[in-house]
Amino acid sequence: MRGYSMGEKRDASGLPVEARLSHYSDSQAAMRAMQALDAGRMGSWRWDITNGKVTGDPFVADLLGMDVDAQPWPVDAVFASMHPDDLPKVQAEVGKALAGADLYEVEFRDRVVDPDTGEEGLRWLGARGSVTRRSADGDALEMIGVNWDATEQKTQEERLAMLAGEMDHRVKNAFAVMRALINLGQRTEGSKKDFAETLKAQVQAMADAHAISARLARETKVPTSPIPIAEVLDTALMPWVSASGGMVREDVDIVIKADDTITIQPAGLSAIAMLVYEMVTNATKHGPLGEHGGSLRIVLERIEGDKAQLRWIEHTDRG
Repeated sequence: MRGYSMGEKRDASGLPVEARLSHYSDSQAAMRAMQALDAGRMGSWRWDITNGKVTGDPFVADLLGMDVDAQPWPVDAVFASMHPDDLPKVQAEVGKALAGADLYEVEFRDRVVDPDTGEEGLRWLGARGSVTRRSADGDALEMIGVNWDATEQKTQEERLAMLAGEMDHRVKNAFAVMRALINLGQRTEGSKKDFAETLKAQVQAMADAHAISARLARETKVPTSPIPIAEVLDTALMPWVSASGGMVREDVDIVIKADDTITIQPAGLSAIAMLVYEMVTNATKHGPLGEHGGSLRIVLERIEGDKAQLRWIEHTDRG
């Protein structure tokens, strides 16, 4: 085990602290160090391991819920400020540092209680520390470190993990649907061209459905946000409607009246999109979106409770 002299302090890289401080020997060094901690939204602390006492600045006191005027704090009281589910992890990492690793870094929840829900651990904290003094026998005598509020970072990590999981689920579902479509096509009579056109339209439907849900997930930052079915209708009919809302073809009249509050969960979006695109494809081959023109009226409305009704009304001009 590595042994330092009792008066010799070392930094995180193992170099004598005095050697590094020689570059900052001017009177502003302490001020710069404090400003650097403030800029990083960090608080500093010192643990006298021999006496089991911890001292820290006001920022650390606030993060740990300690009384800044009641210093030094017993190290057991500092550990008690941590969420009990995370405490073993913190103590294990600290133990490794004391045993010889010197450095440790860990994230944990505090014991702040939400006054409304009574839930503990709403805030995540980060901690990084280093053993700076050891006895000639290698026993850790002092540790110095910092704490910071890691809540925003952890929330973002959890959100990204949830989004990745949701996207993985949707991609697997998409492949399953494509396999089902191919198997169905193999058992259906008709030309290869018709099968290819149908398959292409359904794949496009899934692609557009994914684009809609991905955009809403980015906007709301919630990957499971429900999707308005009206957006699926608008996207499917977009080739026949200009960006300004007018009709691309004069011989086609399209009216969409859809309740924007009627939504569907992401898991069911592909099925709805494929149904709508199938109806659009049929209206293109045999209905008003085809060569004869005509009118298409689509109405999506609530009928009772959580039920909704989609009416698809076609009229074709055969003059």
